Amino acid sequence: MSSARRIVIIAGMQGRDLVRRYVAIALMVVLPLAFYFALLPSHYALLVGGIGLAWSVSAVGLFVVLASRETDPRLVLAGYRPWELLAGRWLLLEGVAAILIGAFALLFLAISRPTATGELVLGVSLSGIVAVPLGLAIGSLLPRELEGTLAIIALVGIELTLPTDSSVAPFLPLYGSQQFLAVAAGLHGVTPPPAPVSVSYALAYTAALTLLATLLWTMRVRVKRSLHRPPSVRP
Repeated sequence: MSSARRIVIIAGMQGRDLVRRYVAIALMVVLPLAFYFALLPSHYALLVGGIGLAWSVSAVGLFVVLASRETDPRLVLAGYRPWELLAGRWLLLEGVAAILIGAFALLFLAISRPTATGELVLGVSLSGIVAVPLGLAIGSLLPRELEGTLAIIALVGIELTLPTDSSVAPFLPLYGSQQFLAVAAGLHGVTPPPAPVSVSYALAYTAALTLLATLLWTMRVRVKRSLHRPPSVRP
């Protein structure tokens, strides 16, 4: 079986698992929207809603990874490569992110009617794109749902509370998205970096988090594979 076929199979398996958890997924999506509507008509609602999208996508990624901890070693023993397992989940999560990006962007455009439409779409898109490897990396690093969820809440909370011109903000993964959303929200006193710089920040973090998630998950699955290997018998 080709790698592409295996990746599609993994994506389908994880997709069916997500459908069975529709209540939890719905709550993850509703939470950032609740904060968005609570802050209306303030322009700050756009920033909260856009960054909140990262919470939804990364939380879905976290639960997808943790739900597969028991089955992945058996899949590896059956011939799947660790990177194929992670790539299947990445494919599924990118599809989920694309749906949420489109829904959130259309909602924000219809209700808040920002003047910087392009910046809003870019900000929401980058928030969802970066969140996919972020959720995969946290899920590969932390073994339990509670710790992973708290880590995502802490990271997204810091991004929301830090001023957009803070010296710490450029070191956080959602910095590029934050800058575009701040412009779209019309926040006063914000002088964002040029658009290519913000996009570069987001893409660099996406690549780095993807690499980190791949390395962590490969190490974890390989360790478990060695534990399942039968002991050698000496003659």
